[in-house]
Amino acid sequence: MELENGIWRELNALGLKPGLSLFLKGVKVTKSHKIAGFNIAGKWKRKLQGCSPKEGWFILTSLDNLTEAIRTYKKRFDIE
Repeated sequence: MELENGIWRELNALGLKPGLSLFLKGVKVTKSHKIAGFNIAGKWKRKLQGCSPKEGWFILTSLDNLTEAIRTYKKRFDIE
């Protein structure tokens, strides 16, 4: 994704760790097609009883904030 004009980063370089969340607005995705106007929500569940998921997850979304993106994703995941 493009964070700033000409500065591209892979999602794994954003520093998401257990217990952290992030929300990036208006990023461009895919370096070759430069699709713009999306937001990225990222979340990695915190450790519970010494266990945590092996990796966090990222959602490409048009929703406006982290809370809304996570809530909507959870609803959809429960349905499917």
